[in-house]
Amino acid sequence: MAAAESISSQNGQGQDAAPVSLLLIEDVSVTAEIERSYFASVGFSVLAGGNVAEAESLIASQWVDIVIIDAAFARRKGIDLIPILKKAARNKDVKVIVTSVSGDPALKKAANAAGASAFIVKPAPRPRYLKEIKKLSAQKARDTERIHRIFEVAIAWRSSKLTAEALDVSSEGIHLAVSTDKEVIELGARLDMTFSIEGKDVKMQGEVVRHTPRGIGVRFVGVGAQAQRLLDKFLLRHSIEHQASQFYL
Repeated sequence: MAAAESISSQNGQGQDAAPVSLLLIEDVSVTAEIERSYFASVGFSVLAGGNVAEAESLIASQWVDIVIIDAAFARRKGIDLIPILKKAARNKDVKVIVTSVSGDPALKKAANAAGASAFIVKPAPRPRYLKEIKKLSAQKARDTERIHRIFEVAIAWRSSKLTAEALDVSSEGIHLAVSTDKEVIELGARLDMTFSIEGKDVKMQGEVVRHTPRGIGVRFVGVGAQAQRLLDKFLLRHSIEHQASQFYL
């Protein structure tokens, strides 16, 4: 029970905190029951929909914090259902986790474009699911900056040159407010970033690991010794926390 007991949400009507509510959408009954039993055993409130009609009815009538749906649901129409479910949802801030046996980047991109907040390749250990659920459940509560100032970051992505605002930075990654009218920067994308710390330009590489309500979470993957020293110095001066315990990573 300890794994989930600290995760709670409001039902939007001013009542006391309640366990995070999951909606499992699974059309294989045996799998659905195994997953339902597990998530209930660690403290979640669990609903299960075995077909499209059940899923739509449950998400419209019940408070659901997070949906877990397989991309192959309903003859591989799981991703297509995401915008339909989010539109019908009683909780308009509902998050969606898509699962799939395929790690195809195109499939991940389609899930992100449809409104998914996370993508998990199966088989995955159950702690992986708990980690994602905790992060998604914490997004609204932790949507604050740990740094005292926002700074600009120049991004090179594919053939595009973009400018973003750093909403938060840690020793492990950065939360960027960035958008492009053409397409979403997909999960797994590698970015070349340049920004100024203490009057000196710092170049870093990063990988997009999460889409957030305000932008993207980027984990640093290429940090030189000098850049790391400058970053550490900046964090000591301007950040409450040094490590990346926040939701965007």
